[in-house]
Amino acid sequence: RRRPPRARAPAAMFAVYVLGSATLSAMAVTNAYMGKQQFYPTVIYLVESKTNMVVMANMALALLILLGRVVKSMFFGTLRPAEIERLQDRSRIAVIETCLMMTMFREEFSFRFAALFAVLLFVKIFHWLTVDRINFIEQQPNAGRMAHIRIVVMMGLLLAVDTIFISQHVATTMQKGPSMLLLFVFEYTIQIIRIVKAFGKYSFFMIDQALDNRWEQKGTYSFYMELLGDFLQLFVHIVFFLLIHSYYGLPIYIIKDLIDIFNSFSTKCREFIRYRQLTSNMNERFANPTEADITEGEGGDPTCIICREEMTMDQLRRNQLKKLPCGHAFHVHCLRSWLERQKSCPTCRTDIPVNPQQVAAAT
Repeated sequence: RRRPPRARAPAAMFAVYVLGSATLSAMAVTNAYMGKQQFYPTVIYLVESKTNMVVMANMALALLILLGRVVKSMFFGTLRPAEIERLQDRSRIAVIETCLMMTMFREEFSFRFAALFAVLLFVKIFHWLTVDRINFIEQQPNAGRMAHIRIVVMMGLLLAVDTIFISQHVATTMQKGPSMLLLFVFEYTIQIIRIVKAFGKYSFFMIDQALDNRWEQKGTYSFYMELLGDFLQLFVHIVFFLLIHSYYGLPIYIIKDLIDIFNSFSTKCREFIRYRQLTSNMNERFANPTEADITEGEGGDPTCIICREEMTMDQLRRNQLKKLPCGHAFHVHCLRSWLERQKSCPTCRTDIPVNPQQVAAAT
């Protein structure tokens, strides 16, 4: 199957870019070697010449992009338009945030910093693609076995890469003292937290698939994992903020991220507290429906709108059904899983009161 001209044009331009970069690099190395005639003096000359360093850095960037394309093809295949759009937006934001971070480390800015940033962005791109692809697999449960193998291997590789970079940067920091490497330790730590969350989410999805979508505790464990992930990210941001403030001054650029993560964590804490209040005593809080509620409610349809399965009289006798203050009935386990995500009736969207007096007044 031939690719359309619009798809071939970027590939041709990239091939020209790589070929041109390789040609310039070869010319720079050949010229340096002809002038010095020995390996070590040639390397010193290339490193000390700013022009040659720019040429070599450009070649390294071309090879990094080429490697990224190969890895993308191996593990993700063709990206969907939504993935490409999100990738472009996130990359743009990451570059802007890093430029702001450079203001704190401007005295240490060098080719090494630029190279480390390029590698960091390279790794973060595959973190973003992995999370997006996991979300896509959850929406398309019929994904092939190879898609699952690829995503699991990708998560393992990313976790290994993050761990290696953190260990190296921490070891260097312990030997030479605080430097710009603190920024990269912070970034890779955040990436580890996110990839572990992604792995947990994928694991819960696979367990639910193995149980034929009947794992009642999936939502609960997912909520706990999200809460723990936000807490760890908040903790890492606070530690990084204090370290940078101690050695470099007030890091204004991180305040927004710190506030956003704190708000997200506090919101999840409030949702968790309300969820526990609603589900701690469901037998006393919510009344049992009557036979009329099951057979005559909603046009005589006894279907639970959450799981789309029928509510039976046997379930009513075994106390497996509950009625909300608004009058709509559901399975107990369906209602519990719904309350993990929403605090309103799934049928009429009426808010479910937490206060028992409000529940009594509503009924």
